[in-house]
Amino acid sequence: MTRQILISDAIESELHKKFLWRDEIIELFKTNPRANCYAATLDIDDIYFGRWRQLLVDKKERRGEVALIVKDSKERILLHTKPFYPEGVVRIPTGGIHADEAVLDGMKRELYEETGFQPLAYNFHALLLYEFKNKNRELSFPSYIFSIKPDSESPEPADESEQISGFFWTTVAELSNVNDRLHALNTSRWGAWGKVRVIPHEIFLGKVIRDTDA
Repeated sequence: MTRQILISDAIESELHKKFLWRDEIIELFKTNPRANCYAATLDIDDIYFGRWRQLLVDKKERRGEVALIVKDSKERILLHTKPFYPEGVVRIPTGGIHADEAVLDGMKRELYEETGFQPLAYNFHALLLYEFKNKNRELSFPSYIFSIKPDSESPEPADESEQISGFFWTTVAELSNVNDRLHALNTSRWGAWGKVRVIPHEIFLGKVIRDTDA
């Protein structure tokens, strides 16, 4: 379930605060007072939980990710796919924030590595706090969602290791069909992945639950 929460609750949360830089969060929300904070609680399998734990806790390689809502001059959204994704599955680009890296630096770096773009303008859209559950274990993972106006409309990865095999510009209306495909993934390898990757799409579309609506 994805729900809207208070920024102050996120910063003070024992689960989340170890990956959040308090002053940075405050400054990000100052840049866009209309930005919201969300928490998404997901039960995930042993293998997927283990992968995230290795990145965040064991190797300490990341302290979160950026999710990039890149818009062209027609207000279409940039999606991408990779050769090992299930057939027909696309999503918005995301990328990890290094353990010692500022969010804005990570956003600009990942945008360039995945698309070759530089941001002409950007807007902090939302903070998404994943709450991964597995048996009696839990793990937090923050995702910073940005809306971006790029300096080009012809994406080309600057980093071949991203393994991006295709880009697609889609309308906001068509994004619901993209979400349906992510929700429909139910194999042991892709089921949890689809549940995680669809949430930034749904936040962008406004399809989340507010605490006041529960």
